[in-house]
Amino acid sequence: GDTMLRYLIAVSLCLLAIGCSNKREEHAAKIYNMADKHAENREYDKAIALLQRIPVDYEDTSFASQAEDEISEWVKLRELHLTNQRQKVTTSFQRIDRALENYKLRFSHYPVTPKDLEKLPAIVIPDWNDVWGNPIHYRALYSSSTIPKHEPDGYALATFGQDGLPGGKGEDADLFFKNGKMTENLVEE
Repeated sequence: GDTMLRYLIAVSLCLLAIGCSNKREEHAAKIYNMADKHAENREYDKAIALLQRIPVDYEDTSFASQAEDEISEWVKLRELHLTNQRQKVTTSFQRIDRALENYKLRFSHYPVTPKDLEKLPAIVIPDWNDVWGNPIHYRALYSSSTIPKHEPDGYALATFGQDGLPGGKGEDADLFFKNGKMTENLVEE
């Protein structure tokens, strides 16, 4: 009797362990597949965050090592995608810069008001949105306080990344362009 009871308990625990490991394998597979869908949509941060859970929460599954391998690949893809997005913004800034330089040649100063910006060639207008569909912001700048307000001698362009809000990292990072050059910020050091 006692041996039979131990045997049944051992078999039950074994079956329970197999059932649990199959459930854990299924959960890991679901997370892995969700991460894959995010990566297909170029939502690399979400994909990476999900994959990072697998080796921690499901280290005993076949997906643990797969997830670790994928993370480094998706980090590289995220960086490549981000570089591509930034390059597109830089190209937009450069096209606007050319139009602003032509405006300055014509009027001897940069635009001041939104009405002045309307005098820019129509070919530039589509560039007033960044790659994420958010507006590119323009501001007239003055190199000294003696320059008349209606004759700015500089300008700044800014985009606030995918979220459209100041501050942030990655695709949400701000990008600034001042007087023809990319710059870290608009404040003078």
